[in-house]
Amino acid sequence: MKNLKNSQGFTLLEVLIALAILVLIGITTSKAVIDAAKLKEVLRDETEFSSEFRTSTSFIERDLNQVFNPRWFLGPDQKTIDPYGAPPSDPNRNNAPHAGGGKNETPAIAALSSEEINKKLKGLAFQPTDYWSAVFDGTGIRPSRFKGSENSMSFVTASHFRVYREKKESIYAKVRYELVKQAPNPNLSKEQNDKLSGLFSLIKV
Repeated sequence: MKNLKNSQGFTLLEVLIALAILVLIGITTSKAVIDAAKLKEVLRDETEFSSEFRTSTSFIERDLNQVFNPRWFLGPDQKTIDPYGAPPSDPNRNNAPHAGGGKNETPAIAALSSEEINKKLKGLAFQPTDYWSAVFDGTGIRPSRFKGSENSMSFVTASHFRVYREKKESIYAKVRYELVKQAPNPNLSKEQNDKLSGLFSLIKV
């Protein structure tokens, strides 16, 4: 018989130890790959959110920088027109950006009666609306109104882009920004919807 002690090979214990080491290496590697994929997904979502946030804030900044109030362009003398004999109550009467004489002097505006003002503004002259305040004096011009709350704000701005040259569009627009809680998406899983349940959408109207 041949001497079995001199035969080369691996014992069962050595094979089991090698298999255990290979399994441990495989588990560690797969975990590292999965963690890297999750991190990539998180970074992608954060990058998209940051990009959308910067875009949204740039829109808000542009609109707020061009908030419009027609009474800013009246001269100080025109803001004292009052057919009722009472002192003017316009809080913006001293804030005209370019009031003054010379070539750019704003032409005078004749005082209107309360009946004429109410007729021109269809009975709503002395009632504030969402975007316009009540008429303060005999010019019949409404100051624009800024309304803000925790989740919304509305105002008139001169930042509207005219897309078509021949179309009758104004550079002025009534704008409302509103935060709305995201509703569950039927195309996503329950886990994904739970993850997004605390998020809000910023809507511009």
